[in-house]
Amino acid sequence: MKGNSMSPNTVETLSPRSLLDVLIQAGLIAVLAVFCYGVFHPFRDLMLWSMILAVTLYPLHTRLRHKLGSDGRAATLIVLIGIATMLTPVYFLGMSLADSVEHAVSLIRNDEYHIPPPPESVASWPLVGQRLYDTWLQASTDLTALVRKLAPHLKGVSMSLLGTIAGVGVGFLVFVAALIIAGIFMAFGESGRDSAARIFSRVSGPERGPKMAELCTATIRAVAQGW
Repeated sequence: MKGNSMSPNTVETLSPRSLLDVLIQAGLIAVLAVFCYGVFHPFRDLMLWSMILAVTLYPLHTRLRHKLGSDGRAATLIVLIGIATMLTPVYFLGMSLADSVEHAVSLIRNDEYHIPPPPESVASWPLVGQRLYDTWLQASTDLTALVRKLAPHLKGVSMSLLGTIAGVGVGFLVFVAALIIAGIFMAFGESGRDSAARIFSRVSGPERGPKMAELCTATIRAVAQGW
């Protein structure tokens, strides 16, 4: 019968051969997606911070672009000002700490650093008074011996402190790298905004897509500015 007949295209679509091809293509796409995620995963936080900074600073970039006449110049100026703003206090803080440590080491080496003896009332403090008094008294009479005695305990504390400082340094470098990448994003801000609008339009329709893109942008800026 004519009503029960099937077209050749329908038979080909339902054939096991065509289904196998579809499964193979889906499997290859899944493998490619997993591979891409594995490559992108170490840079996920960096790219996220870069995107947040780019969206937050883009209004400033727009104002500077009208004055400088170039997207690249405006983005470069923002990145340089941001890096200089962060590096200046870090530089002076590092120099001050280095001078303080050098001065302290010089005093200890020249035996010019003296700790005054503890008052007698310290020994009468409850729980820790006598132990604190003995330690303080030893520090005032023989600081070198006290440092040698506490060296095993100070080693763990110093390693923890160095680990914390290293973590802060790595975080600072990541933020600087994120700012540089954000500058690249801002230099191509117009095309990036159009791409985001097209992606949202593809997902939620041509009418709601641009509005959703603007809403996401406004949300990121409001959160970054603490509104």
